[in-house]
Amino acid sequence: MLGRTIAVIVAAIGTSVAGTASAATTTTYQTGDITLTCLFPLLGNQPVAYKMQFDAPDKVSAGDVITPAAAKATASMGPALVNAFHNWGYSGIQGAANVPVTAVGLSPTSAVLSGLRIPTQPYFAPPPEPFFTIDDVGAALPAFTVTGAPGTQAELRVSATSGAPVTLPVEFVKTMGGVTRWEFKCTIKSGAPDFSPKITIKP
Repeated sequence: MLGRTIAVIVAAIGTSVAGTASAATTTTYQTGDITLTCLFPLLGNQPVAYKMQFDAPDKVSAGDVITPAAAKATASMGPALVNAFHNWGYSGIQGAANVPVTAVGLSPTSAVLSGLRIPTQPYFAPPPEPFFTIDDVGAALPAFTVTGAPGTQAELRVSATSGAPVTLPVEFVKTMGGVTRWEFKCTIKSGAPDFSPKITIKP
């Protein structure tokens, strides 16, 4: 692991479940630790550990329209990175996040959870204070229609093989006023497990 870490991302995505899936039991699908590689200004690529989860029905029917609900992600990095931003005269951050996903047994087969807002906030060191949080204000969240065959499973996947990075267009807030713009690009480390929870399609 990364030793002492701080929480970097906490995403809260409020969405809806429509169709017959609305009568199903809601289940929380979650990952273990997954390693991202993120491009930092001046520092190049750095490892970031993250976990992700969301709520969705435990079972759906073909033709249901669903989206994940109460999605959250937490990412962590070593305190040296945070201390570096403090030493460069930055005290906060603001911006957005865009998370690409691919789908199996669902339509569309690819989409982006876009515009997840990072409200203006300070970041802290040392751990375990949050570096920044993300919420869903202004987000463009896609709905998915269940297209898989009854008796199979649908998947919503965040994967190293999807080809599209997670992007975070942000502004670093300067202690003395003003901002510096930067876009993080993060990919899942090759060989790391996908986040691909499976939802049963009822016979």
